[in-house]
Order: sequence, then structure tokens, then C-alpha cells
Amino acid sequence: MKDTSTKIFLRGKFTPLGRAKILIPDTKPLWNAIVGEVHIEKGHDEDGFITTISIASDKTRIEYFSDVKKILPIHPELEEYLNLMSDTFEKLSITLKYFYGIYETDFFGRFVSKFYWSSDKETWLEVPDRRNTIWVTKDVQYILPDNLLDNIVSTIKKQNNLPFAAFEQLHKAFQERTNTRYMWICAATAAEQAIKEFLGRLKPELIPLLSELPSPPISKLYKSILKEYTDVESSFYKQLIKGAEKRNELIHKPSQSAPELIQTIIYIHEVECAMIQLHLLLEPSNPFFIYLLELANDRLMNFKANPRIGM
Repeated sequence: MKDTSTKIFLRGKFTPLGRAKILIPDTKPLWNAIVGEVHIEKGHDEDGFITTISIASDKTRIEYFSDVKKILPIHPELEEYLNLMSDTFEKLSITLKYFYGIYETDFFGRFVSKFYWSSDKETWLEVPDRRNTIWVTKDVQYILPDNLLDNIVSTIKKQNNLPFAAFEQLHKAFQERTNTRYMWICAATAAEQAIKEFLGRLKPELIPLLSELPSPPISKLYKSILKEYTDVESSFYKQLIKGAEKRNELIHKPSQSAPELIQTIIYIHEVECAMIQLHLLLEPSNPFFIYLLELANDRLMNFKANPRIGM
């Protein structure tokens, strides 16, 4: 039996906040994956995730993690281990939200977390939590595939594979359900931001130009410029061109009537598909991004077939 007497094991249990409850079928015997020093696994509860990390044991650390009355002052170095687990889960959470289209989760990516420590990995004691947490109720369920971690972990290990920051704008568009003018502008802004992020990741030497010079029109970004660097045009460039034109009308002509809700949601889904296709173009042979694009296309087609879904 392996000697664990010189180690302290730290465990974090995380549940994403928002109106979405994430369910993962328990069909695999083991749910273990490693990101750096942190192990990630499916929690014993249906909607939880667990991270684990091991550190060297000493008297100071044991006293700190046993300080249930919070008498000892905050120890930045030891708290950093808890932050490392939180940061790892945050990457997982963001990837789930944006790549799987779970936009009912909290916009800021907040989550409920509890931490535990053990000297033998059998008896776990709660670590005093010196942070404030909040709770948001959940009423939407997403069932994700049982090979989730196999795909997600390989993705979040590479910083270049994490979702574009532009997905935050798309999140705003999906969460709004009445102000279609705002929804449309957010989605169009996300499309423009995403192609710039894509070009910056594909060709880092372009970043100064993308940052300093006026942006080319969407018609060029998703068509001729994209083809110049990838040999393909976006499958959604026609929709994105019309969407950008509509966005300009909404911004520069205040009297312009707001678009219809169904039309707006369809456009948002088209932007989502275009953005995930950009991720696929960064790694054309990655089956995970092929799968994600299929999922996004299915969401688009399902909404077109039944516009009441998600409204």
C-alpha cells in the first residue's frame, strides 16, 4: 500500500450557478482526468464536479486546514492551492457553458464550492471557507455525454483552445428574451470580436494590426480574409453579413423597428455556429470541435423547426 503519510490531500466540490442543472450519465467506471497538478472527476452527486490536489504535509498546514473556528489569519500560500482548484474548475465551467451552449448558467461563471482535506484520502474534513458564496436557483437541466471529461480536459489544457472571449457577448444575447434590439447588437458584436480573436490565435503577428487598425467589414472578415488564411469561407458568411447590416441599422437609425424575437434567436444561433466553426478551423482534425459544431447546428435546426423551444 502506498505511503501517504507525508501528504495532505485537498478536495474541492463545485456546482455551477445559474438556471441550468448539468447532468452527466454515470456510465463510465472512472471519471478521472488531470489538468496540471489537479485531478478532475464527476462528483458523487448528479450535478457536481470534484477536483483533488496533493501537497506536502507539515504541522502548519494541518493546523491551518483544521482551523474550523477561523482563528488563524489567512495564509495566502495555502489559499492559493484552493484557488488553483477553483481556477481549473472555472476553465471547465466556461468550456461547458460556451461550447455546449448552456447559457442559463451564471453570466460571470460563478459557482458554489466547498473544500475538504485529508491525510489518508479516506476521511475528509471540511476546510474552513473564508470566502463569501451565493446561491442561484436552477430550473433547466442539461444532460451531457458520458465522454465529457475525455474531450473537455484535452481542450482546456491548451490556452489556445479555450472559448473566445466573444462568447460573453453571445451569452448576453442568449440570456435576454425581450429586448431584441439589444440581443441582435450583442450577437453581431460577438461575431466581429470572434473572428478577430480567431485571426490573433491563428496568426499572432496580426494582433497589432487587429488592435490598432479599423476593422474590415464582416463581409471581408468571414469570407475573403478567412479564405486567405484557411482556404475556406465561413458557412454562415451570408447570414453574418445580413446580421451586421441589421446591427448597423439598429445602431444608427433609432427609429428602426426592432427585429422579431424568432428571427433574432435564429440569428444568434447562426452566430454561435459561425464562432464554433472558427474554433474548428484552428484545429480542423479535432473530433471534439467537429462534434461541437454538429451540436450547434442541431440547436439551430431544432429551433427553426420548433421556434417555441428556448423562448
